[in-house]
Amino acid sequence: MPREVNAVCFFDVDGTMVTRAIESGSVEEAPSQRVCDAIRAFVAAGNVAFLSTGRGPDGINRHLRELPFSGMVCVDGAYVEHDGKPIQDAFFPKELADAYLTQCLELGVPTALNCRGGSITVGGRAFGFSGDILEASSVEEAYEAMGGDLHVWKANVSTEGLERLMRSSNVMDRFEHYDAGSGAQELTLLGVGKGAGAKRLLDSAGVVPKHVMCFGDSGNDVPIFDICDISVCLGNGDDEAKEHATYVTEDLAHDGVAVGLESLRQFWE
Repeated sequence: MPREVNAVCFFDVDGTMVTRAIESGSVEEAPSQRVCDAIRAFVAAGNVAFLSTGRGPDGINRHLRELPFSGMVCVDGAYVEHDGKPIQDAFFPKELADAYLTQCLELGVPTALNCRGGSITVGGRAFGFSGDILEASSVEEAYEAMGGDLHVWKANVSTEGLERLMRSSNVMDRFEHYDAGSGAQELTLLGVGKGAGAKRLLDSAGVVPKHVMCFGDSGNDVPIFDICDISVCLGNGDDEAKEHATYVTEDLAHDGVAVGLESLRQFWE
């Protein structure tokens, strides 16, 4: 029998619980203590917490895994996991991945790929990615660097790069694209997004919530905002996310997730 709960809540990571610095590619490793305590209190009250992130599952570090999340929607919904078991794995078909990379290289558009086993940039340093990441200058090098199988969940390009691809590429109608903020754009397969991933996870969770809530900060959160009855955008979020949110809370620097949960206590206690 499904278990009735007051609330289920989806929590974005970068820009919502930890600092995201797209220009440098650096992020913090862990949410603040106040945010961690607020999520633990939410779950201790009998509710269910899920992650909802643009990161791949390999990017869910120990600080996030130590929090009481029961599942996660990763890489903008391409990979969904419940209680440690994958329930969705929507990766680019090989012919589409090859065609996309070939056209990026022909147009001089650097791209970064979130793949099973890690991330790789192709055709130059892709905007928003720096530090320890694999690099390739051809499709063949990309396959070789990733052990022969790309298994691409999501592609990342700059806004200018996306505009060039939209004008000149013949494969862009096979992708959804989401504004991740600060000039970064994300591509997934058609029909893949945080909203669809959240629905898939809710169907598998075995709970009947009175309220479905979420926290986010950017355009890739809009699909999940639209399927939740209570959506909260951080004060540092972009205009698109704020327009779709039910509430706007404090910014990340002032523990917006914790403030938002505390102000919405009547829905989950």
